[in-house]
This record gives sequence, C-alpha cells and structure tokens, in this order.
Amino acid sequence: HSGTAGTWKKLGPWRVEVDSGSIELTTRCGAANISGVEIWKGDGPVPEPGPLPAARPASASSASGLPGMPRAEVGGRTFQGSFGALDLTEVTQAIGLGGKTGRLTLALSVGDGSVLFESGRVIHAEFAGLSGESAFAALVAAAQHDPEGTFRFKPATGADAGPRTIQKNLDQLLISVASEIDEGRAPPPPPRTT
Repeated sequence: HSGTAGTWKKLGPWRVEVDSGSIELTTRCGAANISGVEIWKGDGPVPEPGPLPAARPASASSASGLPGMPRAEVGGRTFQGSFGALDLTEVTQAIGLGGKTGRLTLALSVGDGSVLFESGRVIHAEFAGLSGESAFAALVAAAQHDPEGTFRFKPATGADAGPRTIQKNLDQLLISVASEIDEGRAPPPPPRTT
C-alpha cells in the first residue's frame, strides 16, 4: 500500500531481467497515478530508495547528481549523459519516441560524431569521415565499447535539420545496424586517439 490519496512516495526498487526488450509496469488495488519511473541498467548494486530530492534553485544545474546518468539542462533544452548509463540505440529511441528535431553530438575516445533528427527520424549521421547509415552504424559500434563516451542532444527548429542521407525509419535503421554489427559488417571504428 503506497498511502492515501494525495500521498507522494518513492517506491521500489524492483530488479527485473528484460528478455523481450520491454518492461511492463502494472499496478494493483485500485487507480494509481504514477508520476515517474527510474530505470537503471547495469550490474552494480540496486540503489535504495531515499527521500525525494529537494527542488533546486533555477540557477543550479539540474543534473541527476549521479555520475554518468543522463540529465536535462535548466529549461529542458538539452539531454546529455554517458554511454556507461545508456547505449546509443537507447538514446536514439528516446529521441525518436519524443518526436524531437535536433542534433545529437557524441564525444568518443576514437573521435566525435553527430546524428541529426527530424520529427524523431534519424536523417543524417557523420563520424570518422563517413556519412549516412555507415556513419550511424560505426557510431553505434564505437559507443558500445566506450562507456566513458558522452552524448548531448540539442533541439533545433525544423529549418535547422540539415542534410538527408538516411531514408529508413528508426526501427528499420536500428534493425539494419544491429544486423550489421552482429554479422561483423559494420564499419570498424577508427583507431583510438592518444
């Protein structure tokens, strides 16, 4: 029982193993109003629930306070984090599901790259002298091996979208890239810089 009407509590944590690529969240015993869900990925200890964080002043960063965890900047205009917390396909899906338009920049140990989105669709990617689907595939492969790599999404207006070198919808693109990586056909990442 989580409390009487109007009660605000942080519940959990509950550890789950995801086999099918989705998590189904259900409730019991009447109507429930769920205001948020935290999803943690990794092998570390499950964080214990604590008190709800106090509101931060508007001038402070709205970082989660946890190293490597994604955050939105004040005003909600950017989304950033590290590939130790989320992989590139998860970040891409989040932006796609949100129907966002803008630029995702990646800082990896092997070099920087970018992915352009228009209304949730990946329309262009650049990395290591590559562009289009091959650049996106190389970014996904490189980011998988770089938990210290970081990403930052900056929204833009439709007029700022940029070139169109990728025609597949998001699902087709991700399936194609996963297949290329599994079969060893993805372009190899460039050598690490020192």
